[in-house]
Amino acid sequence: AAILTSYVGVGGLAARMGGDRCLPQQFARSHRLTTVLFMLVCISLVLLLRGDPIQLAACYGLAFLSVMFLFAISVLVLQMQRPKLPRDMKNNAMIPVFAGLLVLLALGGTIASSPEVLPIFFLYLFVLAFLVGLYMYRLTVMTVLQKLLGLCGFKRASGILGSAVGRIRHESSVVYFSKNANICRLNKAIQYISQNEDTDHVRVVHVYSDEDAIPKNLVALCQLLDTMYPSLRIDVIFVKGTFGASMINRLSSQWKVQPNLMFITCPASREAGRRLQDLRGVRVIMGHEEEAKLDEAEGTLVLRPAGLDVLAAAGQALAGGDGFIQDMLSSGVARKMEPAQAPTKMSSQSCAGSAGGTSTWPLRTVVGLFRTYSDAEVMTGKKREKTGEP
Repeated sequence: AAILTSYVGVGGLAARMGGDRCLPQQFARSHRLTTVLFMLVCISLVLLLRGDPIQLAACYGLAFLSVMFLFAISVLVLQMQRPKLPRDMKNNAMIPVFAGLLVLLALGGTIASSPEVLPIFFLYLFVLAFLVGLYMYRLTVMTVLQKLLGLCGFKRASGILGSAVGRIRHESSVVYFSKNANICRLNKAIQYISQNEDTDHVRVVHVYSDEDAIPKNLVALCQLLDTMYPSLRIDVIFVKGTFGASMINRLSSQWKVQPNLMFITCPASREAGRRLQDLRGVRVIMGHEEEAKLDEAEGTLVLRPAGLDVLAAAGQALAGGDGFIQDMLSSGVARKMEPAQAPTKMSSQSCAGSAGGTSTWPLRTVVGLFRTYSDAEVMTGKKREKTGEP
């Protein structure tokens, strides 16, 4: 019964890890590969332990109790990192601590009864961790190999590896939903994406219902971040509608981005349709412990470092006019497009002139107004292709 239950659990685990790109995408598309590999692992374990039921039970007990201990640790981490996340049931922090101590006691008894299975347990754990880590950091490994091959004179092999790295990064994109123009939060999101995702394309999305409530500095701040992170292409997208499951599904279908590659700040709403469990599996990457401070400072921009006068001028230029979107269209920063029409590139000189008459701050984002849905208007910024220069 335990082995049959493991077959069910390992399929869902591998599918989720495949969706989060911790494992190859084949694991997310079908459970067949997971089932076959897990069956081979079980057969190899039986052969190594020579079919001894006591040792097999001890090895399974070590694995199961280790997972239970990780559950207790995860509850503590969740309570500390997401304190404002709405929960149907709240408990004292001592409950997972006490549960973890009981699990450790059971682990100690299992190890004491069958210490001979520890080498085999850690052998399987090491092999699994090595394979998962190798895939998760495959771009780093490939980049190191590319440089080593280049230094050794294998230019063709180095070029092939470089092309493979670029193809992997270019074939996917991620989405971050931002409700305000806070540079600290935007920078934290871009840092998370740069460190954890194998992509070179980020869409920063703001969903609005009232045009007057659009954060006017969002475009300028994202252009600043685009300059700070030259390996990422950062687009700014304004979507008219209501944020929720239907909006996530439509944007996911339009951009071919899975919901678990769409990131948000930890939600605090208890309203049906806006709760975390209603958002189709979007990923929470930040808490909102400073939400009150952000609400007080919303709509303001504090420029502490010197030399950001051009950024302030760009924000003021985008904020002028009767309407934010209409002003962007009339100033030449944005242009209307048909759904099937590809965005065209504008020269950096003309864009810079529309944002304060200076060429110091190049506004190269082309914003297009797409009417792809009957109840939503999508404005998307298509930037120039990265050339690698800072």
